[in-house]
Amino acid sequence: MLDTNRFLQATSITTVCLVALVLILLSANYAQIVETRSKIENQLSSVNSGAEVNPQQEEIDRLMIEMSKEKLAEKKADRLLKDRLRELNEAVATVATAAIEREVTDPSEAAAKLKSTKPLIWKLGDKLPKEKQTLQALMQPVDKCVAAWSSGDGDCDFYKNILQTLNEVRERVGNEKV
Repeated sequence: MLDTNRFLQATSITTVCLVALVLILLSANYAQIVETRSKIENQLSSVNSGAEVNPQQEEIDRLMIEMSKEKLAEKKADRLLKDRLRELNEAVATVATAAIEREVTDPSEAAAKLKSTKPLIWKLGDKLPKEKQTLQALMQPVDKCVAAWSSGDGDCDFYKNILQTLNEVRERVGNEKV
């Protein structure tokens, strides 16, 4: 009975250690991999020697939970960054399309398309605190272009500044390290 319990305990610990090792190998933090591998090896040697397992098992569990939380936070930050970049790309594309439409078709139709970017640009300012002032300052140039284009004046070229600013923000946001 004692040998069966010890075998089950060793098997369980070995399985947990292997899972922990796989998770660690997937992580990018080399120093933590070396440290955790050493702890796992100590864990395995203590199982073979019959020593108490619980403290080491708790440490492995703690490390696994900590690594999982870090990976989850990284994935969430990456997803948020990608969402912001997608929204910036959408704003750039809409402004560029409106600029083309003003030359090809009716400037008043292009004005409506340009005006549709205001809520997106404003919300992006809320979502990107470092860029809030820059993005929300685009409201006035958008309004000026919309007013000019709506009145049939296709010569208003404030859209160039809007595009330039959006591209600069997109570049800065894209270069941010999460």
